[in-house]
Amino acid sequence: MEATDPRAWIGRTVGGRYPIVAPLGRGGAGQVFLARQQPLGREVAVKLLRPELLGSSRDEYQARFLREAALAGRIAHPNVVTVHDYGVEDDGTSYVVMELLHGDLLADLVQGGLALEPHRAARIVRDIAKGLRAAHDLGLVHRDVKPHNVVVVEEDGGERPVLIDFGLVKVHDGEDHDSAYETRKGTYMGTPAYMAPEQARGDGVDPRADLYALGVMLYRLLTGAVPFWADNPLGLAVQHLTEPVPPMEVRAPGCNVPPGLEAIARRLLEKDPARRYADATEVVVALDAWLAGPLPLPEPRGSGTPLAALGAGIGAFGLLLAAGGLVVGFGLLGLALRSRPGEVVALPPVEARPLETPAVPAAPVPVVAPPVAPAVPVAPPVPVPPRPVAPRPLPMPVPVGAPLPLPMPGDAATRAVMVDGLPLTPEAAGRALAFVNGASAEELRRAGVYDKGVEIILAQRPFVSLEAFGATYGIGRKTVEAVAGAR
Repeated sequence: MEATDPRAWIGRTVGGRYPIVAPLGRGGAGQVFLARQQPLGREVAVKLLRPELLGSSRDEYQARFLREAALAGRIAHPNVVTVHDYGVEDDGTSYVVMELLHGDLLADLVQGGLALEPHRAARIVRDIAKGLRAAHDLGLVHRDVKPHNVVVVEEDGGERPVLIDFGLVKVHDGEDHDSAYETRKGTYMGTPAYMAPEQARGDGVDPRADLYALGVMLYRLLTGAVPFWADNPLGLAVQHLTEPVPPMEVRAPGCNVPPGLEAIARRLLEKDPARRYADATEVVVALDAWLAGPLPLPEPRGSGTPLAALGAGIGAFGLLLAAGGLVVGFGLLGLALRSRPGEVVALPPVEARPLETPAVPAAPVPVVAPPVAPAVPVAPPVPVPPRPVAPRPLPMPVPVGAPLPLPMPGDAATRAVMVDGLPLTPEAAGRALAFVNGASAEELRRAGVYDKGVEIILAQRPFVSLEAFGATYGIGRKTVEAVAGAR
C-alpha cells in the first residue's frame, strides 16, 4: 500500500489522543479523516499534511498549515469552523483537529448551474459575512471565500453555513509580517473565479478582498454562474480587472433576481475597494434589511403566470356569475390558483347562454308618483371634541429572577408577544431579553441553552428585541423557552 493511500492512516493515533477511524476527503495540501477524541469519545475531523509534499515545497506548506491552525483557532463564531487542537508528530506529520461538520458543501448544492431561492441565498451569504466579520475583527483575511469552502449544516430547524479552510489566511493588522510563508509581492493566491482585482494584481489585500469574493458567491448562488469565466487563470484575472460586471439577466437569462439583492451583489463586486461596503458589518446590515422587507410577488415569465391566470379566472368568474354560471366560475378560479410559475393555463371554452327575458304585461300599469313633501331645513351637526386618550406606558424589562408572568385571558392575551410560536407577556419578553443580553455563558448553560446556542448568543448580542433574538438563525423555540424560563 502506498504511503499516500489514506487507508494507511486508519488505526493510527495522532497527537496521542485522536485515533483515525476513516477518510473523509482530500484537498490541495491535506487529507481529512474522521477521528474520535480520547477519552471523551467525541467525533472530530483531523486534517493531515499530505506526505507527498517534499523538500522546500513541504516546508512552505507545513508553515502555512500550522499557521492556519494557529490563526483560525483564535476565531470563536458559529459560522466559522472551530479548531480544537494542532501540532506535529514525531515523524514530521502536521495535523489540525477541527469540529466535525455534518452537512453539504455549498458547492454541491449549486453544482451543474443550479441556483438557490433568493431569500435562502441571502441568508447564507449574510451568515458567512458574520463569520468573516469575526475573522476581520482579529485582523485575519481569508483570501479564499468560495462555495467549496462553505459547509451548510442543518441545525435546530434552520441552516448554519460554516466557513472552512483558512489555508491562505493573511494577517492584516498594519504590521510587517515578513516570513518564509508570507505571500511575496507581485504574486497572488486564491481561486481565480472569486479573486478581487487587487488580489489578481498581486497587491496587498485587506478584508475588502473577502467582500468581493462574497459578492461573486452571491452572484453564483442567485444565477447558477459566476460573473466572469475564461479558459485560463490569466484570462479570468484580466476580466476581474477590466470588464464590467454583466447584469444577472444577461449572464443567466430567466433568473429573475430581485433588483435590491442584485444591487447588493454589484456593490460587493466594485473594482475599486473604496466603492464596496466598508466592512462585513455593512454587508450584514444590508442583507438583513433586504430580508426584512416584504416578500416580492412572482415576476411575470410570459402570459401564463399565476397572476395572469388569476386575473383571467376572476374575470370569467364575474361574467359567469352575472349569467348564473356560479359552479363553472369557481372551477375556473380554482384552476387559476393551482397554476405554477411559467405555466400557461388555458381556460376552457364557455358556452354562451342567452339571458332570460322577463314577461311583458299585456297592458301598461299607470304609476302614480307620491306627493313630494316640502323641504325641512336641517340644523348643522354640533362638533364633538375628541376624547383624550391616556398614553400607554411602554413595557419595561423585568429584572432577572422575577417570577415569569403568563398571558392572562381577555385584553392581556391580545398584548402577548409571540416569539417563535411561544406566547409571552411584554414583561416576560422584557425579562428574557435582559437575560439574553446580560447573562454569562455559564448562566446561559444553566438555563438550558445548548453550547452552540451559547456561542450564537455571545457572538451576536445585544439583541434589540426578543422577536429579533427568536428570528436569529440557529436559535429555536427550545432556546427561547430556556431563556424565558430562566431564574
